[in-house]
Amino acid sequence: MIPAPESLNAKIKLFENSGRISQENNEFFSEGSWFSVMQGQGLVAKDYNPVVDILDDADLDYYTDEIKDVIKNSANAMPTHAEFIEKFCSIKK
Repeated sequence: MIPAPESLNAKIKLFENSGRISQENNEFFSEGSWFSVMQGQGLVAKDYNPVVDILDDADLDYYTDEIKDVIKNSANAMPTHAEFIEKFCSIKK
């Protein structure tokens, strides 16, 4: 097994300790993608990003509503499981 690069280990440690995600200048993954990767690997933050403490409730509501809308719109644009199977997995005769 190839060991993970130190930059990845640092990214994981930061996420696990604070829920924060660091990005380098020309990274391919967005913060949302990194979050999905971390969650998909079963990583759970022990704490939260303290920047949240300086935002008022209206800003937090706006931000979380935006996230919900992105997720909802993405899910609505995707085929159902049955549609995906039919299109990509069915056996053509």
